[in-house]
Amino acid sequence: MGAANKANGLTTLVGAGRMAFAYPDFAKDIITKGRMYPEKVCVSCSACTQIMRDGGTTGCVIRDNKVYGPIFEHGRMGDKDNLLRLASSCRKCQEPTCQLGCPAGVDIPKFISLFLDGNEQDAYEVLREKNIFPEVCAWLCPVEQQCEGSCLQAFIGDKPVAIAGIQRHLAVQANKGGWSKLRIPEKTTGKNVAVIGAGPTGLACAAKLLEAGHAVTIFDKSTQFGGMVETVIPPDRQGDSLKSEISAIFTDVPKDRMALRLGKELSADFNLDNIMDEAFDGVFIGMGLVKSVSIGDNAVDGVYSSMDFLSAAKKPEKLKLSGKAVAAIGGGNTAMDVAVTAIQLGAQDVYVIYRRSFKEMPAWSAERQRAINEGVHFLILTQPLEFNSANGKLTSIKVCPTRLGEPDASGRRRPEPIESSAYELDMDVVVEAIGQSPPEEISEILPGVELANGLIKTTEGTLATSRAGVFAGGDLVRGASTVVAAVADGMKAAEEIDEFLKK
Repeated sequence: MGAANKANGLTTLVGAGRMAFAYPDFAKDIITKGRMYPEKVCVSCSACTQIMRDGGTTGCVIRDNKVYGPIFEHGRMGDKDNLLRLASSCRKCQEPTCQLGCPAGVDIPKFISLFLDGNEQDAYEVLREKNIFPEVCAWLCPVEQQCEGSCLQAFIGDKPVAIAGIQRHLAVQANKGGWSKLRIPEKTTGKNVAVIGAGPTGLACAAKLLEAGHAVTIFDKSTQFGGMVETVIPPDRQGDSLKSEISAIFTDVPKDRMALRLGKELSADFNLDNIMDEAFDGVFIGMGLVKSVSIGDNAVDGVYSSMDFLSAAKKPEKLKLSGKAVAAIGGGNTAMDVAVTAIQLGAQDVYVIYRRSFKEMPAWSAERQRAINEGVHFLILTQPLEFNSANGKLTSIKVCPTRLGEPDASGRRRPEPIESSAYELDMDVVVEAIGQSPPEEISEILPGVELANGLIKTTEGTLATSRAGVFAGGDLVRGASTVVAAVADGMKAAEEIDEFLKK
């Protein structure tokens, strides 16, 4: 009808409503071909309308799934009615394996049951008891390998209970409703604790110390809260969860209870001794692994550490990668972040170069799949040998194949380079993402604190260090780990410090 009216001059514009999302060139096909094609038309699923209801930028979820599929899914996982439907599959197991999969030990069946009963605030309190940052963790935890991966429904049902989605919903409601705000007693204990590090570990410790009635002074080299979650982890992996949760939790903290010493980096010249000299009653060390491990020469223009690259990527126009070839060296989550970020910034070809096989790759399965979906090239069983440059600028990377030998100390088979088959790959940018380590001067920064293999050694079963009144947790104790493990350490340390201060 529309085509006939147009042909007869009765109309100049024909609209198709929501179908224009699915079939933006429908008018062209009608005019030039005299028909519309069934593989392009709107199927009346209303998913585009649902995205609008959820407050997202909409389009066709069916015909343009790569763009609008994730937006639709995110909206659905924030919808209470949908989450209630998904939560109904919880078996309320007598010995819940999901809880065993949670590093913080959250009573998952309990908060799911309370959510199903309509008691959202009580459900949140169950979460908060073990994890004071549930929203950030719902975004960043490898749930497919932890709680949801341990859910019985993953094995004998259609799919695991949507634990992370329900947790995120409850945390968002808590932040909006003021439930997550710190409950600080009117009367102070008179004790003041120094917290070194304003990442998830340090902030979790500070929060629980404040609720115990102590004052805290937070030191961090950055001028803002968040640690590496704020400075390094890409925005699409965390949304605005960090800022919103920190803001909600630490709102209205009395100035006499929390002092900030931000922009103050510990060094050999300003170390733990200097902090202890300020007469703090206790100290918590929640510093992260701030130094990137390198195999090459970072002085070459075009060679980055992973932390420098990801930090720069958060600043508009800082990295110009359009049309360039980029290599991420490593097989962990950070390498996946680097690779996906490079794709998003317009790189033409992005490679993950990893010296072991895909099976040994330590990146979480969801992060590997995300990189694959974005079109990242995987060069497995490939060993970087050296970076080639001309006039100080990167030109290529020399690599060689590897074969897997006997297992090494990590339990994975050791890669054995076959240098006789080495070759070069032209490359504009190389990012080393092979791990993080403590600061080189860690022993000077933390005098009196016993170290083991570069990490802080704590008394078995506790987070107390060898120095009296000094406690530690997070990556600088356990090595690189998850955000939820870091938060759990901070909360546990706060309990131990509180007991120490009562003696």
